[in-house]
Amino acid sequence: MNKQLQVGSVTNSERSAAIIRQCLLEVDFGLRNRFCDATNLKTSWNTVQIPEPLLKFMGALYNFDPTELTLGLHIPDDDYVNPKDEQAGISESKYRQMQVLFQIMYHDLHLGRKQTLLHIIDSQAIYDSCKSATLITSFNRLGLCSSYNDLLRHQNDIASFSVEGSSDTIPFPCHFNKSGYTVGAFDNFDYEEANLSGMGGSHDTVAVLFQDEGGSNFCKPKRCHTNV
Repeated sequence: MNKQLQVGSVTNSERSAAIIRQCLLEVDFGLRNRFCDATNLKTSWNTVQIPEPLLKFMGALYNFDPTELTLGLHIPDDDYVNPKDEQAGISESKYRQMQVLFQIMYHDLHLGRKQTLLHIIDSQAIYDSCKSATLITSFNRLGLCSSYNDLLRHQNDIASFSVEGSSDTIPFPCHFNKSGYTVGAFDNFDYEEANLSGMGGSHDTVAVLFQDEGGSNFCKPKRCHTNV
């Protein structure tokens, strides 16, 4: 029979859950009052680490020593790791999976009121693939991506900021270098998946400009410091 150690009226599992809950409440992904563009998401990924209590829990769950993270991640020849192996170690793939679990727990704890880069990226990826509001809403109800309204709000904020900072009649993104080497192309797309003929009112043709990424990305100010 399995027995849990008990201190007073609280079991060890309950104490562990309370500690993990508190450390998740103290996490800040730095996305509040931000435009949540690629620069904001990259900064959040590079700066926000898995809290130590949660990392210890994952170390016991996935059978690795949490102190190995200080030595860096490794890429094994075979990405599959036998959970029965002694101190199997941690790969880059496994660390990404742990980040996903960490961010889902954070999102669920806050009932979706606080965003993570995982949920923003997921909703944007679905939108880029098929622009399906129904699919985004379905994944949002499962706690796996941000809502469709949040996605549109981020897009609208970025577009409004580009217009606000434009010095002429053509609004360019703040990171676009007008004197840099640029490649242009035309793209056709439909808003509605059912309308593929291009004859409906949802069909658009746009000019797309490409530039090499610069050495440093321009970081937008907080939304409260703009007129957006």
